[in-house]
Amino acid sequence: MALTIKLAIQALRYIPTQNIFRAPFGNPVPGKYSFGTPGTSSAVTLGNLNQVVIDLQAHSWYLIERTFAGGTISAEDYLSSIDASSPALIPQYTLKKKLSKDIIYVRPIPIIQYFQDRESPVWVNSQLDKDQLLISFQGGLVQIADTIGMSEIDLTIGLSIYQVSDADHNLIMQENKI
Repeated sequence: MALTIKLAIQALRYIPTQNIFRAPFGNPVPGKYSFGTPGTSSAVTLGNLNQVVIDLQAHSWYLIERTFAGGTISAEDYLSSIDASSPALIPQYTLKKKLSKDIIYVRPIPIIQYFQDRESPVWVNSQLDKDQLLISFQGGLVQIADTIGMSEIDLTIGLSIYQVSDADHNLIMQENKI
């Protein structure tokens, strides 16, 4: 069953976001750029956990429509640097709500290449005051010839989010448990 709802343009608020994640070379994993992996952390990689994307208003709905990923090294170098020796080392991000700890996507989203305008539609809401949408990033990259001498690599994850402020829409979404 499809649900179609028409909204006035003034009922939508576009919220573009960008979160930057830093991977230092050799800290805490020697010979690698680490965004943080299970069981390893440093002061820098702890900054890659639970970054605020947006504050969620109670009883509002948000549509995460598109995502993008890019970084401080070329797309070719990024692809060559992915450490595929373990699934936990592949760079990936997770979205969750701060207060309820609800995970937005079922599994972490791997970043196996840079991309722009990737469709990733998901609805998010919160029934709690002062809730936040958080993003965490983990994984690692190996050093290749083109990254020798680089002390760190940054990756950016961006989200295209729309907040729906139409009361009728929000009521329909809540009643249908979408």
